[in-house]
Amino acid sequence: MNLENKDSSFFSKKDKSDPYCQIQVGAQLFKTRTINNDLNPVFNECFEAVVDQASGQKLRIELFDEDTAGADEELGRLSIPLEVVRKSGEIEKWFHLEGCKHGELHLRVNWLNLSTNPRNLDRDVWENEWITADKPIHPALLMVFVDSVSNLPYPKANLEPSPFVELSLGRTTQRTPVKVKTVNPLFQTKFLFFVKQPEGQELKLKAFDDGTRRELGELNIPIISIMNQPNMEIFQQTFQLVHGIHSSPVVVTARLRTFVPPENTVNSFDVPSAAYGTGQHIERAEKRSQLRETNNGFQNHTDSNVPLKASSNNNGSAVIQSRQSGRCQSRPLTRSLSSLTASSSTSHFRSGHNFVGRLKAGNNTKKVGNHHLQALHSASYK
Repeated sequence: MNLENKDSSFFSKKDKSDPYCQIQVGAQLFKTRTINNDLNPVFNECFEAVVDQASGQKLRIELFDEDTAGADEELGRLSIPLEVVRKSGEIEKWFHLEGCKHGELHLRVNWLNLSTNPRNLDRDVWENEWITADKPIHPALLMVFVDSVSNLPYPKANLEPSPFVELSLGRTTQRTPVKVKTVNPLFQTKFLFFVKQPEGQELKLKAFDDGTRRELGELNIPIISIMNQPNMEIFQQTFQLVHGIHSSPVVVTARLRTFVPPENTVNSFDVPSAAYGTGQHIERAEKRSQLRETNNGFQNHTDSNVPLKASSNNNGSAVIQSRQSGRCQSRPLTRSLSSLTASSSTSHFRSGHNFVGRLKAGNNTKKVGNHHLQALHSASYK
């Protein structure tokens, strides 16, 4: 709040900055809406992102004044090492914005864990935490690995297809790379989907020919069917992509994980593999006996509050929630900092293969006002 006014001029003293925030996590960028003519903006917006490693990466927030007549001017910036968030579990404080005369950002950041317990989907904590958010908070994460497809049909006579597979869950659609001129493509591609409610949702797979754009087969997998499997996962299971009377076997691995607060779990951050894992479990199924030996009692980890070990059975995820409100105060020139507040909350991490973070902006109790930003970063796959 109390942001620096970049629109004030000799001819017009009444104009104020039109601020918006840009959030960056790795190569992923997010942008809030612009709040016109306001030095104390309230964004109340949520974003989700995927992070492969906390070490060496930062959550970056930049505030700009939108200018329709020229280049947007920076109002301040802030960066927080994700490793600090991971180790702290929760961060809630006012941060001074850099690169401006005044402004603060109040952030509440939390790290969340991944769990194999489907009962966590019934928790009301997400609605309570993000009741002022503009988007729903996802209580679960679906990881999918599309291995291969066999015996795809020809889109036209004597025309070998160049296939790709499109995956959709809700309004989110992702796709594999195109494999040129083959009816037996080997994709070995990983995907992440945030899940709001497993009931009634389906993971839809459709194969297409890149040249003709003709459909080569389709398959629907109910999320509830994955949830009902042991540990909410399926390994290297063969399904059928159906196109008319033709069917093409497709090999898929899928894993559903719920988010849980760190208060109920013990984290193993001393072992890098326990924090991130390699994600190989999503690519190749291992024997259940090997998994049990590696995890030393994996099935009871969630209920007994023992951290999951990094192996083909575990994932880690973190949710970075943030609420922002800004306020400007004069600072000595030696500090040249600005004040816009943001608060971020709840993040969970459980040793495994995914680091998920949410950053969200929310209301602040201080009179200066508030902004809600949420960014979610997660999932490390080698």
